[in-house]
Amino acid sequence: MMKGPREAGKAKALKAIDGIANVAAIFLAFLLGPYLYDWTIGWAQNFVASNYGYGLQGIVSFGWGCLCGAVVYYVAQASVAVLITMVFGSIIVRFL
Repeated sequence: MMKGPREAGKAKALKAIDGIANVAAIFLAFLLGPYLYDWTIGWAQNFVASNYGYGLQGIVSFGWGCLCGAVVYYVAQASVAVLITMVFGSIIVRFL
C-alpha cells in the first residue's frame, strides 16, 4: 500500500529504472548473445554428442541459442539496474 506522495514517487522511479534496465538488457542480448553462442556452441555440441549421442545437435543448437540469449539478458538486466541505482544514488547523496 502506498502511504503518501513520497512513496508514490519512489515507485515511479523504480519503474523507470526497471524500464531502462529492460531496454538496455534487450539491446545487450541482441548484441552480445551471438558472441556467447559462438564461443560456447562447440563445447555444448561436443558434450551432448559424447554423453547422449550424435542425433541431437540440431535441438541442442536451438536450445543453446535460447539459453545464451536468456543468460545475457538477465545478467545485463540485473547489472544495468544495479548500475543505475548506484550512480543515481551516489549523485543524490553527494548533492544532499
